[in-house]
Amino acid sequence: MTPKLTIEKFNELKNSAVIIDTRHPEIFAKRYIQGSINIPLEGAFYKWAIQVVPKNSAIILITDNEDTVADTIRQLAYINLNRILGFIVFDPSENVKSETLKLLNVMDLNDNIDDFFVVDVRTTPEWNDGHIVSAHHMDLAEFQEKLGTIPRDKQVAINCGAGFRSSVAASILKNSGHENVASIQGGMRTWNQANLPIK
Repeated sequence: MTPKLTIEKFNELKNSAVIIDTRHPEIFAKRYIQGSINIPLEGAFYKWAIQVVPKNSAIILITDNEDTVADTIRQLAYINLNRILGFIVFDPSENVKSETLKLLNVMDLNDNIDDFFVVDVRTTPEWNDGHIVSAHHMDLAEFQEKLGTIPRDKQVAINCGAGFRSSVAASILKNSGHENVASIQGGMRTWNQANLPIK
């Protein structure tokens, strides 16, 4: 039985674990615990987890609904991530250090595109089907290896298919010390719906 952690126990364990926040990206963006990675359960959870969580990692889960914990653990077990130390249900009233993540509207990005270093974390076939003209391709599976190529002196906008993988990547980038990071709301789907330019 995976234990539900008190905030005191969470604070004791958090520095020795990968913290996975499974909440929806828009909920995560409003307030999230420092150091956590947003891997939304509503997306292709285990496929993304295996790309960004090192093997044999100890894991702490953050959720907004205790009922989702069993399914989350089952999906992690499917990819042999079995060292689950426990979970917490996110409570805004708890005394934990938190952050916010900027969500960037596609129209605002297009109007100010020269101000941003745009990173596209989709797969190569998705990228080849069309991408933002000035974007740099960094497949999510290789994203952490390429963090050093992302400039720190420019605003960074992360793009994906629908806004889920971009939240994964943006939270990783924030954890690496980048401050000016945004996740593009709705991703390429919304960009295309707005008939914005692609290459």
